[in-house]
Amino acid sequence: MEPASITPKTEGALDFVFSVPAQDALLAAGRVITIDPDFKSLSAYSAADGRWQWKTETDSGRGGRHTLAIRRGSVVFWAGNQIYRVDPATGAISPPMEAPWNDNCTWVEEGSACAYHCECHIALADCATGKRIGQNYSMSSIEFHDMDGEHSSSCNRWGVGLVTGAGRVAVVSVEDHNPKSKSIGRFRPATVVLGLDAATGKEIWRSSDLVITGGYHRAGASPDGRTCWGSSREGELRVFECSSGKIVWQKAGRQAPSGGRVFVSHVPERRGLFRFQESAAEVFDLRTGAVIWKTAVPAPGAAVPLGAVIEYYDLVAEKDSAMPLLLLRPSDGGIEARVPLPAGSAVYQDPAGGFFVLKSGEELVAYDAAGHVRWQMAKPDPPNPAFHNDFFALFSGERFALFERENGRPLGELSGSISAQPGSSLRNGILLFQFARGGSKAGQAILARVKDPRR
Repeated sequence: MEPASITPKTEGALDFVFSVPAQDALLAAGRVITIDPDFKSLSAYSAADGRWQWKTETDSGRGGRHTLAIRRGSVVFWAGNQIYRVDPATGAISPPMEAPWNDNCTWVEEGSACAYHCECHIALADCATGKRIGQNYSMSSIEFHDMDGEHSSSCNRWGVGLVTGAGRVAVVSVEDHNPKSKSIGRFRPATVVLGLDAATGKEIWRSSDLVITGGYHRAGASPDGRTCWGSSREGELRVFECSSGKIVWQKAGRQAPSGGRVFVSHVPERRGLFRFQESAAEVFDLRTGAVIWKTAVPAPGAAVPLGAVIEYYDLVAEKDSAMPLLLLRPSDGGIEARVPLPAGSAVYQDPAGGFFVLKSGEELVAYDAAGHVRWQMAKPDPPNPAFHNDFFALFSGERFALFERENGRPLGELSGSISAQPGSSLRNGILLFQFARGGSKAGQAILARVKDPRR
């Protein structure tokens, strides 16, 4: 029997196609896929008209967190400590595969490698299937006791995690349980960097020389998979052979932290590694460490190569000081554009190319990749952004507003604790999820479309 659907009221420039109770949802292959309220079954609905298409029962229980995700083109149902691969067209599912518990683990991808990063351990995983590979690398438990007898505990995560992947090698930073290794302070156990066989988890090499202060913030590998690189938030660089862990060259970072004033990125056009640090932007030859070019940066100021991916909180202007962001040509370091960053503003990557500059509560400016202004929005409200390929959301508390990415046109505002789900787009539909509240046992998956007939 086709499940009942609920049609919300139309708001702004949006038409609501349908909504159904769900525990989670995503868009894939022209269908809305949902975890049903019972946690045990999955259902699919046409993204064109909301008609029910299939329902699949699983062996999952209600224990643990249940979520849906799109991983490298596949739909994955992570139910407690089991993973199912789902065909979105037919509802056919794979046999369940054992996985870490969903409640306290996150899925991470770096380069060609994948891993489960859990509260107290990390483990490699097959990127296509989610199968856990090799051993768990545990983290030390830290116990806290206060004066009145209360206590709590957590696990050390300092400097621990998946660094990058290059071909058959996965590079991880883990705790070094060798009794001869020295800890870094009272709550920071010693760490070691390992090169693991990405298919089996077998250790290929280990290196304490690759340990970087504060852990790796950004990392990657050359296109041929031979040379790996990594950097800390302070700009410390390590470049090494992926296959052996042998250091090729290294550079020290800054001495005194000053948030948002370091940026590191691979520059494939020059086979180099870009680093902006305090008052200079440089590209180093990835093979030798020699400086290819260097550009002075005014203080305060920041610089990135044209087309670089800017992660959240990479570039932030200090509260009381505006600064320019220089966009540099990868070929020679020439200044292509100067973008003003108001005091207290932050830069956000535009998934479709370019970037946004947001000063919370005052202004949101959209730039193309060359640094030209596309549009400006005064006093963006609500203040918190979430950017997607062709639309974005502003949200705060119970308010959730949608806008077109291309021109900033408002599409509509909804009330509730809401998120935009994977697979959403203006062309295919914006799938929203309203989280359960007020004693409800499930949330609502809501499919919306833009009224503009040209879409």
